[in-house]
Amino acid sequence: MAVVVSAVTLLGVATPASAETARDTTTTKIRATLGLTNVPTDGSGIDVALLDTGVVPVPGVPASRVLYGPDTTLDALNPRLKNLDNFGHGTSMASLILGVAPGARVVSVKVGSATSPATARGIVAGIDWVVKNARTEGRNIRVLNVSFGLSKDVSNGLISSSLRRAWAAGIVVVAAVGNSGNVSYSLDEPAKDTTFVAVGASSIDGTSIASFSSGATAFLARQPDVVAPGSSVVGARVPGSFLDVAYPLARLGDDGFRGSGTSQATAVTSGLVALVLQRRPTLSPLQVKSVLSSSARPIARVSPAVQGRGVVNAAAMTAAPTVSSSLSMLTTFVSTLVSTGTNLLALLAPISPTMWSGDVGQDNSWSANRWSGNTWSANRWSGDHWE
Repeated sequence: MAVVVSAVTLLGVATPASAETARDTTTTKIRATLGLTNVPTDGSGIDVALLDTGVVPVPGVPASRVLYGPDTTLDALNPRLKNLDNFGHGTSMASLILGVAPGARVVSVKVGSATSPATARGIVAGIDWVVKNARTEGRNIRVLNVSFGLSKDVSNGLISSSLRRAWAAGIVVVAAVGNSGNVSYSLDEPAKDTTFVAVGASSIDGTSIASFSSGATAFLARQPDVVAPGSSVVGARVPGSFLDVAYPLARLGDDGFRGSGTSQATAVTSGLVALVLQRRPTLSPLQVKSVLSSSARPIARVSPAVQGRGVVNAAAMTAAPTVSSSLSMLTTFVSTLVSTGTNLLALLAPISPTMWSGDVGQDNSWSANRWSGNTWSANRWSGDHWE
């Protein structure tokens, strides 16, 4: 299906929304599920890097809450497409992050689009930019949202290794477990790496697990850490984008676009992490992970292999214990070695984008229709259905 890439639509120009939209209703429901209804914390002072398909300002994503990092796709060569979300995924994720943490800022790092495939080279370059620029030019990047999944690590571990650098630099990496179902053999990469916060999806009210959310049935397989609302979630719509054109039935009103997936659950959790760090800014990534896990609310009669510790629970976070910094360092080191199955020298080796050969169509690349947004399998964005 042809992709509409009009500069007008990509700038998010749409009919003014009604006073109460489907997107607003979803935000209210998610905040209630997380226990945020009467919480004044809004994520101010925290920046969330979004490794995705770009972001455009539309209702639900104010221009004042968006900063732009690099565009590592070929779209960067076209002034009408650079940084803009002609696919429709990244903007939706940004709206969910800001729905939970409206005072935070989203730093868009565009690594894929409808017209330019995402490559391992581009993804690692985007991650490295986040690490190097987390505290420059007034930024305070403390969270990195990864709403994509790889059924196999086509980058030979270098994407996960680059993300571990971000973790070591004090940036909480929040990754989607994938959409292969509750009895899947294992989680997607990079969520499979035990270092990061691996997020599965629950119903919007947090009372059941989403049927598409990946579990881990293999012996001693890495389980999700937590789950968050990710089923029938209404995020921001990008008029004229690939998803908007391909899935017209997912449109709700002028500014809403409904979908389900661990992409959405990951974005919700990233917003919650921003709230935690606003209130407790000295926490390390592992300490944040500990707080999220220890305060989660288990879903009755659901295996930990699918839900981890349960639904993220903001209301219980203030009472959650904080792991000591020395234990954090030891646990991170051990879990990294276990999850990578590699030696220390390989772990510490510098990452160079030139270590990849090949590009579009090779094993290290992903085309637009494989990033999660319909019922994609293989290497994809971790959305499942656009309804």
